[in-house]
Amino acid sequence: NFSNRLPRESKYTEKVRALILDIENELELKAPEYELMVHNKIYEILIILARYLDYGTGKTVTAEEYSHIKSVRTAMDYINRHLPDELTLEEIAKRADMSPNYFSHIFKKTVGVALWDYITSKRIESAMTLITERPDRNMLDIAVDCGFNNTANFNKMFHRVTGMTPSKFRRHGE
Repeated sequence: NFSNRLPRESKYTEKVRALILDIENELELKAPEYELMVHNKIYEILIILARYLDYGTGKTVTAEEYSHIKSVRTAMDYINRHLPDELTLEEIAKRADMSPNYFSHIFKKTVGVALWDYITSKRIESAMTLITERPDRNMLDIAVDCGFNNTANFNKMFHRVTGMTPSKFRRHGE
């Protein structure tokens, strides 16, 4: 007798089920950047639970908020596919069909972190994977592959996110 069971008749329960199956598939196939996809799908599940199924928030979601979630999700997918590229607020906002300023506001409200903090953390996650899986590669190549234009900025952001330099991370692992 579970009090937090998802309602079977809800379309959102079916969406959570589909996302869990997508996560299982990502973990099984281990395609490039699968970890980012798994993280995004987990975030989407949490948003569905909180906003649509009334877990933890006590409020219902308006049609406008649902539209914003879908737009932010589209933008996040674009960001995750283009992490190594030079990303601009204008291009990302265009993917969400919003003005840049409005998109920044909606992204932070929906995801809980500022857009550039999200992008930086995703780039650092990617760098950590490359550092671990490709110890033969130099830091400049890894920085460039993860969307940083120089090692100074890469080192600074890596330290800000992880609390250590990329070189120290390489020496000591995860």
